[in-house]
Amino acid sequence: KGGYCLPSVGMTSFASAGPTQYSQTHQGEDDTTTLKSVKELGLMLDKVVSASHFLALTVRPRQWWQAQEKLCRDYPFKRISFDELLLCHVQAVCASMPNAPDWQVILKADATERSSRDWQNLQRLVQRALPGMAKEILQAAQPVLLTEPGLLARYELINTWLNDLRQQLMNVSSSAGTSAPGLVLLIAVDAQRSAALIDGGLVPTGAGSKEFAHIPSSWLENGTLHSEAVRNTAQSN
Repeated sequence: KGGYCLPSVGMTSFASAGPTQYSQTHQGEDDTTTLKSVKELGLMLDKVVSASHFLALTVRPRQWWQAQEKLCRDYPFKRISFDELLLCHVQAVCASMPNAPDWQVILKADATERSSRDWQNLQRLVQRALPGMAKEILQAAQPVLLTEPGLLARYELINTWLNDLRQQLMNVSSSAGTSAPGLVLLIAVDAQRSAALIDGGLVPTGAGSKEFAHIPSSWLENGTLHSEAVRNTAQSN
């Protein structure tokens, strides 16, 4: 697969020979999604907002921006690009070093062979940046919508950093007197299936898939009606 080339600050797209592919595990969505599934999605999002809960949320690529806008309009999410978060924290790590590495070399290192010295040095910098990234998310004053997660797979962070972060949220949600923001990981996919993948890496979720959902087109296209239905259902429970 081609390299991304790390983006400049404020940019969220990558110049790459092979862009990240988002997919899931088996056949899925048609456009006749029932109101029940829309209500279930709303209740899951309510849980993220009201508790320290993790949710892997997928959406069709053509609806990716629309989904972000609606999520941030209907819920108090703080939108964070994983690309930008990583870049900023790697920059901070470099700034703290007595002999900071050449930033242009760092930006180009992602496209090098994994056996190369530049790639290995980049991974060391990434590892040093990860604790600060998790801390920023856990200390956010509101629930977090994490977008552009491609580098989670490329740097093999799905089953390490992401899973550890998810576990920390689970621990907080089960502990009295502690709090942390909920987290939604938004992934663009071509079809609805049973579990989210990023470049072939399975995103961890809890038993019973209570930490995974796909955004139905009807939720995006008829948001007001469905939001009211969800609120009425929640109030009656």
